[in-house]
Amino acid sequence: MMQYSFHGLGDLGSQSQCEAIDLSSSYSVLSLNVSTTPVFIRQGICLPASCSQGMFNDFSNRVSEKLTNLI
Repeated sequence: MMQYSFHGLGDLGSQSQCEAIDLSSSYSVLSLNVSTTPVFIRQGICLPASCSQGMFNDFSNRVSEKLTNLI
């Protein structure tokens, strides 16, 4: 699944190839906003369809925390 996800800033990956794997995959777009700039970064990610909204929120919060600490 990772080969169909982002590999750099602004990379959306491949939604069609992610969804073509089988019914066990799901494509999502992460929209990141660095609060100190008016810039949004969008990245595509291929995830297992079994991921729940809670799992996605947890992942998003961790990414946000890491980026905040980096900046």
